[in-house]
Amino acid sequence: MAGSTERARADRRDRPGSAAPRPSADPARPAEPVTTTLQRRAGNRAVASLLGIGSEPGSAGRLRAHTPSTGPDVASRVLAGVIAVQRAPGPLTPAQEQAAVAFARGHYDVNSIRVIQVIVGTKVDGNFGPVSAQAVATFQPGAGLGATGQVDQPTLDAVLARCVTNGQQDYGIYTAANFHGITIRAGALTVSFAAGQAAAGANAFETGGLRVITLGPTALTNSAKVRDTINAQLAVPAPVAAAPGPTPNLLKPNQVKAAIAVNRRSLRDPRSVRAIQAFIGATPDGVFSADTVQRVANFQNGAGLKEDGQIGRITINPLVMGMVGAGDRNSAIRAIVDFFKLDENGLVDIHFSSTDGNNATTTDQAIPGNSAITVGPSAFAQGWAGLVHTVAHEFEHVRQNRVGIADLPISEFLGERVEILSRGMDEEDLAGFMDDARRALREWNKMPAAQRRANFAKFVEVRNKVRARLAKAAKAAPLSAADTATRTGYNAVVKP
Repeated sequence: MAGSTERARADRRDRPGSAAPRPSADPARPAEPVTTTLQRRAGNRAVASLLGIGSEPGSAGRLRAHTPSTGPDVASRVLAGVIAVQRAPGPLTPAQEQAAVAFARGHYDVNSIRVIQVIVGTKVDGNFGPVSAQAVATFQPGAGLGATGQVDQPTLDAVLARCVTNGQQDYGIYTAANFHGITIRAGALTVSFAAGQAAAGANAFETGGLRVITLGPTALTNSAKVRDTINAQLAVPAPVAAAPGPTPNLLKPNQVKAAIAVNRRSLRDPRSVRAIQAFIGATPDGVFSADTVQRVANFQNGAGLKEDGQIGRITINPLVMGMVGAGDRNSAIRAIVDFFKLDENGLVDIHFSSTDGNNATTTDQAIPGNSAITVGPSAFAQGWAGLVHTVAHEFEHVRQNRVGIADLPISEFLGERVEILSRGMDEEDLAGFMDDARRALREWNKMPAAQRRANFAKFVEVRNKVRARLAKAAKAAPLSAADTATRTGYNAVVKP
């Protein structure tokens, strides 16, 4: 049911005249803890809900430790009949519920489960439990399917069809690929929907044989068609890379070892490693080797950088901007996401879009908790710091979608805050910084008083950074009228 919580519900009722508990018939055998008995009767989820404990995996041990074996606690009252535990509404038996939950958890990740929950009209939390199983069972007859609660292939096809109807194609593609076990990350930078594409599937290659796959409307006929279309594109041979030249010899063996260790920590996605390798003339195999770090050192030499073979914040800049110059924008995006360890939880896809008129756009397509990002041409025209800030800003929106922040002013204020504080990133020049500062202040002033009170500490962080940056700039040259007005605007803000 829409809006149902993914937990058992409790109903209080009075039972006057209940007899006192009788002692155990076998004094030699200790009484079973009431939580254990309740777990056997109602399951871990019901106990967790009643006791206020999370129902994530591993909570069973905490349940046993949470309540004493005797006493008037919640579990005791349930067993005494004071509180009645109700099952999730729907047509499934407890055994069918359990089978449906096990099936979903074995075939879908949290992003796909959110998609399914939206389509079947139940609480969207990425956790497939009894309420979700019953909602699927209620959805299935309307699609001409038996009410099993299991999101098997026929049910997935019905979910995919609804995604297409709703304009949620990217999420339908993701869920179908997830069900069929397609490891997109191994061979493609991105897989996304292209509405105007006549062919079912199409491939574009960036340097290093990295694929950019698009699916047209005819690929979304059913989940098997999605699977076959993606697999067909993954099977297309990549262009043959030029043979690498001789390995440079700039680093000593101990430097090579250190560079390999550092780079393997800095860049863990084989796709970003392949992109870098292709750009510097190494074999694009996705693994940092002695040859690769020697070529990184050779690149550093040509760029006037310290020749240590290590890809840190100084070296990643010209590497990524070199990819941009070569037209490998999706590779550049992937390297940024990887290097800065941006949290992809909830992200379904990120790719360059020549038609995005913004620097970048994050959409959830009405799937709470999930996001897709497109990065437009103007983002790359900003230069290194601006590009990184743009991507980080959008990942803040991914986080917001994941935790349920939907209001636009606070969403944009928090996104601009990421850029202004610039933690772990290179700062933008003063003009770019002040553009961010003005947008942040504008969005802050749109927020209702309750939100401003709750987020005032974050505002103070931003204001302190703006003050410090302008104080530094004022030592070099007089501030512009616009920058002075912005500083005045920040100084005028008081806690609601």
